[in-house]
Amino acid sequence: MTKLLNLLKIEIRINYTKIIIAMSITYGLWFLSFLLTLFGKYVSNSFVINYSLSSLLYGSFKVALFINIILTSVSFTEIYEKKWGIFYFTLPVNPVIKVLSKFIYTLFGYFIINILFLLTTTLLMYFVGLILNVSVTLYSFNKFTKVIIDSFFLYLFFHSIYFLFSVIFEKDSFFKTTGIILSVVLLIGIFAGLTLLTVLKIMLNDNLIIDYLNTLKNAKWVKGILYFLYYSLPWVFYLISYFEFKKKEIKG
Repeated sequence: MTKLLNLLKIEIRINYTKIIIAMSITYGLWFLSFLLTLFGKYVSNSFVINYSLSSLLYGSFKVALFINIILTSVSFTEIYEKKWGIFYFTLPVNPVIKVLSKFIYTLFGYFIINILFLLTTTLLMYFVGLILNVSVTLYSFNKFTKVIIDSFFLYLFFHSIYFLFSVIFEKDSFFKTTGIILSVVLLIGIFAGLTLLTVLKIMLNDNLIIDYLNTLKNAKWVKGILYFLYYSLPWVFYLISYFEFKKKEIKG
């Protein structure tokens, strides 16, 4: 536990500036757009307005998560740097702890920092609204909670993929990983679509095919399989990440 905490401290000390700068720019631009909106209303003599913060929750927060993914894609760049790589590989720490420290920092650390910036920006906008007599509508607790939980699992899914390929690829990990995801989705879509249509054409006529596809789309067992893959695949990718890292450590 002590070694894990020490590694997390190293992670924070080395990488915290990246996430702070990225989040500051993202939420700073959103706050600036809010001020410009108020200024525009003031110029047009309609200063008393209603401003909903839903755009902050659904817009800026999602953009920030995308930036978190970009930062995750360079999680293991130091293992490819000669001096830092030698230092990191020779640390007297179990590879499980090394990977776990990266996992905790880039998954939970980034996500929590994102939420803190979201809440801070929300409060700033709200108090500016109070000072300038602008009606700022806060999002409901239920809506906020749902967006945060749904976003976390979405982030978990994509984080696991980019985390894995950050170990595998030395350079341009984000672009290479994105290319792989798009290619796999396209190939699976084409193959699955053609296979399904071929089978259905043999079994059913054209009118029944459309009805069957609509039924299939809403079938509970199909949704069950998709949910199972959505929630279970990330842990498979994390496990592969560990073995890939261990392989690199042995070679290093």
